[in-house]
Amino acid sequence: MQSFFQDLLSGDRAAILNVIAGYFFLCGICGLLYWRRVRSWPQISGTLIKSEIGKLGNSMRADEQSYTAKLRYQYSVGGEEYESKRLSSIQVVASTNMRALLRWQMRYITYLDKDKNEIAVFYDPKKPQKSYLIKPLKIEPFIYAAFFILPIIFWLM
Repeated sequence: MQSFFQDLLSGDRAAILNVIAGYFFLCGICGLLYWRRVRSWPQISGTLIKSEIGKLGNSMRADEQSYTAKLRYQYSVGGEEYESKRLSSIQVVASTNMRALLRWQMRYITYLDKDKNEIAVFYDPKKPQKSYLIKPLKIEPFIYAAFFILPIIFWLM
C-alpha cells in the first residue's frame, strides 16, 4: 500500500489512472443507490408557481451564455407547507444552442390539472423539504452501471 501512495505521489500514470477508475466506480455505485431511493419516493399534489428557462450567470457574448430550468413550486406534506425549485436529481445546464434539452426535460413534469397549475411532486418521506418534479428516468441505471463497469474493464486490462 505504501508503494502505491509513493507511485501516486511521484506521478506514476498507472497509479493515477487507478485512482480515477476507483473514483468513477464509487460514483457509479452511489448514483445507482440514490436512483433507487428516489424512484421509491411518494407522489403528492403541488402547485407550480414559476416555470421557465432562465440565464445562469452573466455572459458578455450570447454564444457563451448558459441556461438552466428556473422553477418554483409549493406542496404540503402532513399539514406542513414546503416550497422548492428542484426539477430532477440531474441538474441540466445548457448552452445557448442546447436549450432544447432543457425544454425536453421540462416536458416530463406531470400536470395533474393544467388549468390550476397542479403538478405531481415527488418528495423524500424522511426529509419532506427535499423534492423533485421528475422521477429519475429508467435509463439512468445503465449510465450509472457504465460508471462502475468501465473501471472494472480498465482494471482487467
